[in-house]
Amino acid sequence: MAQGARPIGDLTTKFDCYPGLEQFTVEVDNYSVVDGKYSYFDLPFTPSLFPLGADRRMLPLFISHENESTVRTEIELPPGFRQIDIAPKSEILEVPGGAGNARITSTDAVGKRVITHQLATSPAIISAQDYPAMLKVQSALGKRSSKVFLLEATQAVSGAGPRQD
Repeated sequence: MAQGARPIGDLTTKFDCYPGLEQFTVEVDNYSVVDGKYSYFDLPFTPSLFPLGADRRMLPLFISHENESTVRTEIELPPGFRQIDIAPKSEILEVPGGAGNARITSTDAVGKRVITHQLATSPAIISAQDYPAMLKVQSALGKRSSKVFLLEATQAVSGAGPRQD
């Protein structure tokens, strides 16, 4: 999360069902930059499938366990900024050898955009030759176009941008 994020409410956990659930909500002040009729910001987190460290490998990589996580981000569009010019796109990223995938869905609802990241890993042995493909998936999750939003005002926004007399 963003460093200035403040929790809203309590951490909710539910482990009497499968899969378990951990849920929380945060609020981030001054999160967006407004410049004239545009507002832009980044998602407050970078999704990750694997804790990869090296740029290359000489030996296979062992993924020892299965893991599933879902991050759902609701972005309430500010008044006057209802047109979304740039936003993360829906896509599916597959890791070689069946080691995992990332499903990103981006949908519009009334007055908001919802981005859902479903990340899943499975036990696998990834050959050194397939390691660059893993890096490519991890890189795709972290690239700027996967996190940035550019909103355009549908009409003049008071208090936005330079003042003209």
